[in-house]
Amino acid sequence: MSTNKMSEERRSAIAIFLSILVIFTWTSVFQTPTAPQVVPPQTATPPVVANAPAEKPVTIITNPVEGSAPLVAADQTEPVVAAKTVSAADYRNAETITIESDLYIAKVGLLGGRLLSFQLKNYKKEAGGKELVEMVKTEGKYLPLGLTTESASDEYSLYTIRGVSTGTDLSQKSFLLNAGEKLSFSLLGTLPDGNQSTKNFSFDADSYLFTLSTELARPSADGSSLKIHWNTYLPEAFFKGRYNFKTLFHRKDTGGISRDQLDGSNKILQSSSDLSGMGDSYFMATILSPDGVRNVNQQVEKQADGGSLIEMSIAGEPQKGNFQIYVGPKDPKVLTEVGHDLYRAIDLGWFAFVGQPILKLIEFFYSIMGNYGLAIILVTILMKLLLLPLTKKSFLSMQAMQKIQPQVVALRERIKDPAVVQQEMLKIYQQNGVNPLGGCLPMILQMPIFLGMYNALQSSIYLRHADYALWINDLSMPENLVIFGIPVPVMILLMGGSMFLQTVTMPSTADANQKKIMYMMPVMFTVMFIIMPFPSGLVLYWLVNNIMSIIQQYALRTERNIQALPATLVSGLVVFAIGYILTLL
Repeated sequence: MSTNKMSEERRSAIAIFLSILVIFTWTSVFQTPTAPQVVPPQTATPPVVANAPAEKPVTIITNPVEGSAPLVAADQTEPVVAAKTVSAADYRNAETITIESDLYIAKVGLLGGRLLSFQLKNYKKEAGGKELVEMVKTEGKYLPLGLTTESASDEYSLYTIRGVSTGTDLSQKSFLLNAGEKLSFSLLGTLPDGNQSTKNFSFDADSYLFTLSTELARPSADGSSLKIHWNTYLPEAFFKGRYNFKTLFHRKDTGGISRDQLDGSNKILQSSSDLSGMGDSYFMATILSPDGVRNVNQQVEKQADGGSLIEMSIAGEPQKGNFQIYVGPKDPKVLTEVGHDLYRAIDLGWFAFVGQPILKLIEFFYSIMGNYGLAIILVTILMKLLLLPLTKKSFLSMQAMQKIQPQVVALRERIKDPAVVQQEMLKIYQQNGVNPLGGCLPMILQMPIFLGMYNALQSSIYLRHADYALWINDLSMPENLVIFGIPVPVMILLMGGSMFLQTVTMPSTADANQKKIMYMMPVMFTVMFIIMPFPSGLVLYWLVNNIMSIIQQYALRTERNIQALPATLVSGLVVFAIGYILTLL
């Protein structure tokens, strides 16, 4: 087919359509999203803890939780250094301090003073499962919250409890925190060089943020700074998935956030920063330095089994360091309450300016309906109502192009010089008041909305494991209907059929060959959605959007009999009613 025979508006439309497809595919599959800025937290210096009775010496915690009860002493036993043949099992089998609240279950091992486990009680690993999300994902002795200097590490140190908040049972080493309660405890150990190290933990029952202050009896011999580490192990299979990417991030010197998506390769990243974090789409672990010390090191080391050990550290001063650690969900409400602008760690990609209001609308409708699938349907209907004036203008522009098409065809047959043809076509457009690109406007507007919705579904903790109806039990993941052992993407097939019907009912100036190309577009999109499954919530949005578009096109084509606005309202009500009935089945 000659390019001279293809109408200008159709060439432009197809070019924009293909550009949207390329940008969407690149952004969704290959592009690492940019991250928003996280600003340094500001904390006040906590009060000094009152002394314990004289007959029981107590190690005072230098930076306890504000408002926590005074400390009581543990039995005074001289700390020792474990033999350097400690195995991975020794860390798991060592004495453990357990802290449990309504939000989490945390376990701190006395061997190495490391965090053995941090489970989130309100989040399950799998949709419909019982296993809790575990934030400590590592193997062997590579456990979070290790203390090191350049010449020593508490990897083999056996810590003893030197003091805890009053009202707790030291003998059980298990502390249950009710709402509003706080807990502080102090551990004392000895490094291999003989230097004593102290770790003071402070937990809040109502927050995923806890504090860790560390101190050495004397500065390290080499004068190096004290560091706290956070480690995570990721198996090789993790890097082969298309969902829930893991990233490392830290604050840049310029104040922005530097984000690096992990792909399984070795990496070493160093920065003068006061924040270091790692996380996925829904959860994160972040170490903050409230004292303003800026020294971050991040490293990814590939292991023999194909997995990767990811380690991040942040430095304090040569003899002490105060740190705040957030281990929990990327819930904007929770992060806002925690403070320190941690909510900025939620990444909605390039189209965050669209994704943020979409998420707020989804949350608003969910608060009314109690179902995220119905909330997505209502947001889609609202979008179609808001864009109706532009849709109408685009439709009228396409109809006008259709009317002048005979003039354009006659012009091409009469004049063979492409430059002259172009000039004459512009005159025809001006005489008839036609904008050749007017029909593409709604399509262009759909791109940021589509990508904003995609990033919102991929990054919103609210939509993780969110149930809709029937077999759709996780709107953040592809639909999972299996019939006789064969996965059947019902919604994707319906979406493809609605796209084809929308293409058929759309005004067109294309010839037979051009129409064949246009009719192939829905097929290509359907195949793409099947080969690279998208979140079922996104497919639901696209399906409802297509249905509403078909109805709007029919109303606009016969507007003398059916007005577009009432047709949109009525059809939206019918679509929502069908969606609601599905939730009852």
